[in-house]
Amino acid sequence: MRKIIIGLLVLSTVVLISAAALSPSSCEGEPREPEVIKTDMKKLSINYSPYTNGLSPERNSPVSLELIESHLDILKPYADTIRLFGVSGELTKLYKPAKEKYGFRIIASCWFDKNYTEKQIYKELDELIKLANKGYIDIAAVGSEVLYRRDCSASDLIKYIEYVKKGIKNKAVPVTTSDTLTAWRNPELVEACDIILATIHPFFSDVPAENAADALRSAYAEVEKIAAGKKIIISETGWPTSGSPERSAVPSMENAQKYFEDIYEWSTAENIEIIYFSAFDESWKREGSKNDIGMHWGHFKSDGTLKEAYAGIYGAIAD
Repeated sequence: MRKIIIGLLVLSTVVLISAAALSPSSCEGEPREPEVIKTDMKKLSINYSPYTNGLSPERNSPVSLELIESHLDILKPYADTIRLFGVSGELTKLYKPAKEKYGFRIIASCWFDKNYTEKQIYKELDELIKLANKGYIDIAAVGSEVLYRRDCSASDLIKYIEYVKKGIKNKAVPVTTSDTLTAWRNPELVEACDIILATIHPFFSDVPAENAADALRSAYAEVEKIAAGKKIIISETGWPTSGSPERSAVPSMENAQKYFEDIYEWSTAENIEIIYFSAFDESWKREGSKNDIGMHWGHFKSDGTLKEAYAGIYGAIAD
């Protein structure tokens, strides 16, 4: 990493990360030696879901508060913001401790898709409003990539956003949605939202790792042009550490490390917020042409072990 890197240290000098967390992952390729940054480091914003250790929201797996708090214990030294993908069911139990015990800034998306009835959607919207009115949510997002998946129309999404805006008592809480660049090209959607949460994944755009940071910067510049001066947060981006290639995009520990370090440096220098995808590996996820990369996006393995690709920056943040 250029500019902000002033030296390399061996892994043994990284403090506050356990030896177990730094153990190499032999099944996911060999990363470069982690670079440790000796300067003031900005904590991360990260996408978090608690469905590790074989749990799955598709099976409605119960998630214990003990597991949630073990995850938050792991994340707290390195992250000050978490983004969550639901406001009902098993996920409701994590909001209070995440805010009151751990002090996280919380960006929350209520979840719905094309299988939800209108009544079910409004139930999710009401849960989002309720949690925001309890003071647990700092940014309220109506849905996640619902336009990208064609789960609803833009006009219906705007209607839902306006409903949430009216329901949240604290008007300082921004209300928005999270979606791709294509979705944000709709000026009416931009106007309806208080801020812009943009999903940008160069990995799925046939971009090799060496060009991925440039691709992210270019996409961000496009969002800036259509954002009408509103604050922009990159709500998802990352690189899987294992799985089958998607054309020019090759999952590996080394490529994940390069992309992470490149965009961390850029975003820190430019004061741009990135919510990294994601906190932990989750075996239930299936993505990619061979359905074998969805479970490899985590910065941590499912058991809470930090992947070596991320050890340099994580170590410097905790130092």
